[in-house]
This record gives sequence, C-alpha cells and structure tokens, in this order.
Amino acid sequence: MQYFFNDLSKISDRDSTLNIAIAYKNNFIEIKATSDSIILKDNWYNISHYSPYFKAFSDFTRRFGRRINSISGNDFGMTLCIPIVVFDPDINFKETISWKNFNNADQFSSDKKSLLIFWRFIQ
Repeated sequence: MQYFFNDLSKISDRDSTLNIAIAYKNNFIEIKATSDSIILKDNWYNISHYSPYFKAFSDFTRRFGRRINSISGNDFGMTLCIPIVVFDPDINFKETISWKNFNNADQFSSDKKSLLIFWRFIQ
C-alpha cells in the first residue's frame, strides 16, 4: 500500500486535496481515492502503466483477486477492491507463525493502535 499511496501523493499538485476512504463492503476492503489534482488525473495512465512502484503494488494485489476501477468525472478518482475471506474462528489451523519481526516494541508508536493482518494464499 505504501507504493500505491507514494505514487498518488508524489504526482499531485502542491495545493491539491487527496481524499482516501477505506471501508469494508460485501466481503471486500474498498479503498477509494479521489483528488482535485489535475496533474494526477492527467498522468494516471502513465502512472498505472509505467511506474515501477505501481507495478509492484499491482502485481502483489493481483494475487488476491483485486479490482481497480477508475471513477469518471472532472477530478481524479479510483477504487481498489480487495476480497476478504472470513474464516470460521472455530476451525483449528496448524501453522507456524514467526514473531521474530515483531519483537521490537520500539518500531511501533505507543500512542497509536496497531493492526496485524495475516493472509494465506488459497488456490
């Protein structure tokens, strides 16, 4: 997601507004980005086809079955939908989880909440 937001903010007008809305709808996480940046709107095709950051983001999220839709209108707008599979919490999965990367409490801000997401590729 860092790559995605990096491109959106990097290619925006100086005094433009970028609005991000994140919601959970119908088993999808929906991320909607809108902006009044003319530079972002005019360069979206180039970003989505030639940016190495966007390509990395796109390739990674494609594995999850994501959809990216452009929103037509005068301003820039796009929606990213990533499907979420909700598992029954009573199912007993036997997996090994390594916490070695999460031992450093100094990496997290004590005044902010953290969200840890686990994913599993299902084929």
